Amino acid sequence: MKNKIAFDLDGVISDTYSVYRLEFIKLYNIDIAKHPKYKITTYKIFLPNVSDKDISYTIFKVITQYWEEIHPYPDAVEALNLFYNYYKKPIEIVTARKYSRQEEVCDATYAWLNKNFPNIKFNVCFAGHDEKTKFLKENKFNIFVEDRLRNANRISNQIDKVYLINRMWNLGRRENDNVERVKSLKEAIGKIVK
Repeated sequence: MKNKIAFDLDGVISDTYSVYRLEFIKLYNIDIAKHPKYKITTYKIFLPNVSDKDISYTIFKVITQYWEEIHPYPDAVEALNLFYNYYKKPIEIVTARKYSRQEEVCDATYAWLNKNFPNIKFNVCFAGHDEKTKFLKENKFNIFVEDRLRNANRISNQIDKVYLINRMWNLGRRENDNVERVKSLKEAIGKIVK
């Protein structure tokens, strides 16, 4: 069977976390990297006196208004160019960027991809965290690259292989057997194209 491969976006290709962190410092005077109630191992933000709605809106604002400040991870440009040149077809992204004002999210996402990867074509599926697994299974993807442990474990029950990029929010917890930890996107792509 020929491999059908997809990538998550935030935490795998784009370092949105760094911009979220600065925005939370600016708006709420809370450094989510140092706050004791922020559960960094799950990449879910729990802040006292800040509603889930406000947290969600802050993340939405970062994605749609500050997208030019978000940088790719250091190895992402080289790794995705290698992958694109090897497979010679659009790169498939399945992201949890799903909001009620979806058109703004789509526009900002494609603008970011075009700015940072001008020589690569992308197909992007905007699915919520819970919808990723279903989308990947129904569309017969068998390899996925993810940064969120909960998603990786859930997805790995439905497809052949998940590469989990080590990030501070997924360390110290156990992954399923067909989830393989890697240090970087470049390492994951090296294993995929070998």
